[in-house]
Amino acid sequence: RTSLIDKGAEDGVEPGMPVVASEGVVGRVVRSSSGQARVLLITDASSAMAALIQHNRARGICRGKGDDLAFDFVLRQENVNVGDRVVTSGMGGVFPKGLVIGQISSFYRQEFSLFQSIEVTPAVDFAHLEEVLVLLQEVE
Repeated sequence: RTSLIDKGAEDGVEPGMPVVASEGVVGRVVRSSSGQARVLLITDASSAMAALIQHNRARGICRGKGDDLAFDFVLRQENVNVGDRVVTSGMGGVFPKGLVIGQISSFYRQEFSLFQSIEVTPAVDFAHLEEVLVLLQEVE
């Protein structure tokens, strides 16, 4: 799942740059030509990012599952509630810390598993997405 934006290399847009909307994280640039760029959406199965639950800082990995996200590797003993906000952790080098990813829509603690099974609804409504921001990196 990708989307095209009307800014590209001429505007300083390069592969690997994060893309956000006012609601939260959209994805990251995977290809850039002179006047446009292709963005891999966070809901794509090949998309993954380091994340944490905002209220208790429980860490995990959010990965795309089509319309929703799976929040993997959250330890079983972590306190999780439906409605908890999930944000970027800043690890991994693509997304800055604290950008909204979405909210927990369901979770399940398996009796003999180290990790919980958590589903996240993205904060961004991809069906009605019109404007995005590409976070350009500072030149040092």
